[in-house]
Amino acid sequence: MSAAVLVLSAGQLRAGGAALAAMTFPHYRPLLADADAADLLALAVLHDGLPCALLLARRGEASLLSLFVAAGQRRQGLARRLLAALEQQLVRGGGQAVATAWMDNMPAAAAFAALLRDAAWAEPQPRMVLYRADLARLARADWLLGLAEPPAGHAIVPWSGLDAGQLATLRQAVRFEAWVPPDLVPFDFAGAGLDGAAAEPRLALAYTVWGEVVGWNLAHRLDADTVRASCTFVRPELQQQLLMLSLWRAAFGAAAAAGYRTVSWAVARQRPAMLAFNDRFMAPYLAQRSESWACGKRLAPPDQGI
Repeated sequence: MSAAVLVLSAGQLRAGGAALAAMTFPHYRPLLADADAADLLALAVLHDGLPCALLLARRGEASLLSLFVAAGQRRQGLARRLLAALEQQLVRGGGQAVATAWMDNMPAAAAFAALLRDAAWAEPQPRMVLYRADLARLARADWLLGLAEPPAGHAIVPWSGLDAGQLATLRQAVRFEAWVPPDLVPFDFAGAGLDGAAAEPRLALAYTVWGEVVGWNLAHRLDADTVRASCTFVRPELQQQLLMLSLWRAAFGAAAAAGYRTVSWAVARQRPAMLAFNDRFMAPYLAQRSESWACGKRLAPPDQGI
């Protein structure tokens, strides 16, 4: 008889300690300590009384976070059973859909995509291209070394140094003008990240032209060595002046001065010009270029019978 899929309680997750933590990605491990606050759903299969497969998801947003099966227990259908149990749990809670995202460079990415396909999930769609670079290598980049100083009237200043008038003008632009993309509104990135990462004020910069804010860089600390440039943008009609490179030079210099060794950032697939820009100027200095994929599934309501 096959082992049952268990719903782990918050207490069981805490008691699982390092054994369960090793079965998910590092950035999800803190969730195990406070599953209730994280709205976490954890499903497991046991072998000889110990967990050999673990699925983590968020109930409210109906998102699959991670799925792991121990090497010795693979090819036995455990991942398929966990995925089916997740769908059942979400439907019982009133869920109508489920979604997930993953990186193409993670272990078993192809197998994970195939698992979703077999379970009738939608066809995966490319979402983001993620870049990671060593700051020491970036410091030797040809474009950075040969970059001229910003022209008269241009300045790169701390975000915290913007006055109330500058911020008010920018807020008006966000509300009533079309040049600020909805997904790159700087005020949405000024605090902690959606993943809980702390804001890094030393890399929070604004690009101004005669006092008007036309660009920005907002960043978050991922760990002692790595900082993420979470939102970098320059007003479109000024992008041909390569202001973005000046903003990057200032941000990367601030990151190195703050003791970071690595910087990461992401560009949405629906921004082909920005992708081409990054690939042109950053490709020789990258430690990694990877892509995130996403897909979902509509969930059928339970059969109510006659």
